[in-house]
Amino acid sequence: MQDHDTNTTSAPASCPHCASPLPPDAAAGICRSCLAANLLLMLDSDAPDESEAEESEPEQFAGFILREQLGRGGMGVVYRAWQHSLQREVALKLVSSGRFAGTEEVQRLKLEAEAAARLTHPGIVAVYEAGESDGHPWLAMQYVPGGTLSQHLGKSPAPLPWSARLVADISRAVHYAHQHGVLHRDLKPGNILLSTDGQPLVADCLLYTSDAADDSLRV
Repeated sequence: MQDHDTNTTSAPASCPHCASPLPPDAAAGICRSCLAANLLLMLDSDAPDESEAEESEPEQFAGFILREQLGRGGMGVVYRAWQHSLQREVALKLVSSGRFAGTEEVQRLKLEAEAAARLTHPGIVAVYEAGESDGHPWLAMQYVPGGTLSQHLGKSPAPLPWSARLVADISRAVHYAHQHGVLHRDLKPGNILLSTDGQPLVADCLLYTSDAADDSLRV
């Protein structure tokens, strides 16, 4: 029996999605256009939903719920936080380098806490407590919601009576600190916080006591 010639031409393969002819090197058995569309759909499905992001668990640290970052300096970062144990809002300062903080950074934060603990004045931000968690030193302070003086300067000319009162209030707070053996050493608009009613408070202490063990930190 004579074999039939099987060298017949078969119909070109087509994309199962759009029925367009497939090139010989088509990946995954579909055309390039449909493949790209599928990839985009996959990326969209993997993207976090905004409503889910808003409902995600807030970051927590050492019994504090971190709500937002208030500022960052050369040594530390400050967060608005909620202290669960005492049910109060605080400003939580952490050393930027965390558990990798050097001896000098930890010493400065400790001196800041010790110096501020000496002071009880309505014009100075109160330090509530200090501690360390998993190698991360921290400082819990009074939260002042009005922002810094530097954020308010330049927006509009300040009334002279308000400016004079501001300088007088800051001067009284700094004089009180001096009377208790504490010098600020970095007094500037960025370290003056304003309460909701415009009262200034000396903040981000960087206050060092005159009896500091390290000569580089002495007044």
